[in-house]
Amino acid sequence: MVKIQEGSNGQRLVTIPRELAKAMGLEKGEEVEFSVKDSKTLEMNKRGPE
Repeated sequence: MVKIQEGSNGQRLVTIPRELAKAMGLEKGEEVEFSVKDSKTLEMNKRGPE
């Protein structure tokens, strides 16, 4: 389960389970991009090198 929290500055923080992050090859501090496909679908992609 992914958890969404609100920080003291009003920004939303998304917590991704360790197993999911490992399966996606995500590392601490890595940036990802989100895109809304429809009202129930959110797509997350790893950002490539600039």
